[in-house]
Amino acid sequence: MDLFRGPNIGRIEQMVRAHRGLPENNEHYFQEIHVTSAHNYHFAKTLKDGKAVVMLVTKKSTNIGMGWAMLKSNLPKIEPLIP
Repeated sequence: MDLFRGPNIGRIEQMVRAHRGLPENNEHYFQEIHVTSAHNYHFAKTLKDGKAVVMLVTKKSTNIGMGWAMLKSNLPKIEPLIP
């Protein structure tokens, strides 16, 4: 959750809004994040109006578009399981 709701991300969201000329509305700006590490890709998306996050971790050989497609295609199965 810190990737989406931590204090540093909050400051980054404020800077992005200011740069784009968007008003501050206390809503979270980021909904999806892709992180590349030494050996993996991490695909993360908020669910339940930002109250939960699901993350898919794959090998770096995975096609990035396919990683997002797989994560999103499984959301209808995952989201009902989140309280």
